[in-house]
Amino acid sequence: MASFKDLLQERASSLFANTDQAPHEQPPIIYESIQRDQQQIRLMKIHPSDDQTSPIECTLYTVALNDDLKFTALSYVWGDPSITTGITVNQQPMQVTTNLASVLRHIRATAVCPVMAAFWADAICINQADILEKNHQVRLMATLYQTASLVLSWMGPEPSGKSIALQFLYQIANRRDDLQRLKESSSERFFDLLQSFINGIDEESALESMDVLTSNGLFSRGWVVQESYLAKSRLMVRGQEAIDAQDLAGSVQLLSDLNLAAMPEFFNKLSRCADRMYVMSTSPFSYKKALNGGTPTVASLLVLTQHFQVTDPRDKVYCLLGMARETIDVDYGSPAQDVYCSTMREYANRTSTLHLLDFAGLESHAPDGVEHAVPNLPSWVPDWHFLSHNKDKNRLITQNRTASKKPHAQLTPVTLLNHLAVAGVRLDIGSWSKQSPIRFVAAAEISTGFPFVTALWTYALKDDHKHPASGTPRLRALFDAALSQDGKKHHVASLDDKEYILQGASFVYFCYLVQTADDALMKNVVGSSLSDSREPPTWFKSFFAKHFVGREDISLDVLSGFETGSPRPNKMAGAALLMGLQDLYFFTTESGYFGFCGFRIGNEDIICLIRGSFNLAVLRKSGSHFLLVGMCWVYGFMDGEAEENLDDSQLEVFEIH
Repeated sequence: MASFKDLLQERASSLFANTDQAPHEQPPIIYESIQRDQQQIRLMKIHPSDDQTSPIECTLYTVALNDDLKFTALSYVWGDPSITTGITVNQQPMQVTTNLASVLRHIRATAVCPVMAAFWADAICINQADILEKNHQVRLMATLYQTASLVLSWMGPEPSGKSIALQFLYQIANRRDDLQRLKESSSERFFDLLQSFINGIDEESALESMDVLTSNGLFSRGWVVQESYLAKSRLMVRGQEAIDAQDLAGSVQLLSDLNLAAMPEFFNKLSRCADRMYVMSTSPFSYKKALNGGTPTVASLLVLTQHFQVTDPRDKVYCLLGMARETIDVDYGSPAQDVYCSTMREYANRTSTLHLLDFAGLESHAPDGVEHAVPNLPSWVPDWHFLSHNKDKNRLITQNRTASKKPHAQLTPVTLLNHLAVAGVRLDIGSWSKQSPIRFVAAAEISTGFPFVTALWTYALKDDHKHPASGTPRLRALFDAALSQDGKKHHVASLDDKEYILQGASFVYFCYLVQTADDALMKNVVGSSLSDSREPPTWFKSFFAKHFVGREDISLDVLSGFETGSPRPNKMAGAALLMGLQDLYFFTTESGYFGFCGFRIGNEDIICLIRGSFNLAVLRKSGSHFLLVGMCWVYGFMDGEAEENLDDSQLEVFEIH
């Protein structure tokens, strides 16, 4: 394992050789004005000291940001701003967070300061009290990270002295080709090699170290995406140890991709730890590969980075400016709600799309005063800051379907920034919503989903059990809806497809099993009480033919083994399908349609098709205008059916606040 000192000195000799960038003499003040009409930044020199307990001393100096500049940019988590320590900058006292102080102290201890004479850290090099300067400097962040010779990402000190997890990941990186080859040819030898990397270390200590590392706040920090995406060279540092960022990402990916079913329990737990870190550590490289040189929009970046967190809510937008196609205006004098509103409106006006409504709505906002909430946001604007800290708030159905086949939004000009006027059509009114969403802890713990499944079952067997739009049996419509949310490749929805029929039978069988507590419901449906048997009952075949296929007289060869032979319905396969509906609410409409959403729909809420959006909007009347509750998915409306006989005369303008 390379030490932080060795790696840093190695990079210093290769990246900073023959550089003469001594700071100019500075007067005894911390900040001189920067010329905002020029690309000027401040760099700092960290003064060396033989006494590692002495206070940190730095000197700031102003330079032009150009390709000839050689410096190291520091990437770190600010930490709690109320917990600080004192350092000296330009002979003046300054308070910085303890996390920044620790990285400065570790750099000084490596004795590279005379070679790597120039460093940049935002909290010190930018006058945080000067809004105009802060606006100017943040606009230069992309160029700064592209120009930096090295980006040093600080993961904090290591209390135990050595990070077992980082050493383990470093060895995986060094033997990654061997591991990949063994993974494909010999599972036993693969795990033997992995085990050799931690010989002599007890498993509990290794897991604890990996848990601490993968929970590090750096991997969920919003600014780290841009820093990683643009950096020429990047080191990840924890305590006295370091690893190249791409090596770390490769090691985490290999661990995260392990076959959980085939591995020893210890590596199963390690892999689960790596899963937490996977998206955060690999995403900058994944974005760069996926974009293939292209430049993404602000909207796509907001969605891609929605789980990354920032301290200042405005930075959810500003931290993307170095990667976005559009020019983002930086103004720390504007409140966060104005930044979010203008970003949403500018994107909608420029692209004539309202795809970001999928992340908006009252149900994805927090009440004012709640931690991480942006106050006074209109219902049609996503609260990106709150969503990054509450990942379950924007649980939405995702699939390759869209309610509108006409992608362009029709926007009506409004005079106020927080109002949105859009063209759409009313489709239906909500009539009933399940009080609580479906939640399965695991396939073996399905009891928490019983009320949800009861709601599905009751709807499916109601009245003539036909869906009002297609005439399809409601039970089959519910199955098709579950299939579309499962995210896996399935056979085509055809009664001639044996796999489709078997999957459908498993789904229906599972729904039947969870109804055993409601004997009255089943007795009304099948004419007899429930059997205690966990196998498909004798009447299941005819019940399935009537309520799923829609014909009692049909002969389905694939069903011949339901009672006595094989194949037969698989209750766990049925449960797995419903896992795709995790955390969603089931609702019905006045016209007999059904749908799913991430919140409870009110009885008077209007379900609308809004031009330019993927999903259907749930609007709630509020005086002379509407509020967006959220977006939903309704079976029978998600393939453009609502527009088939729609002309523009039926459209109306909804003013949403």
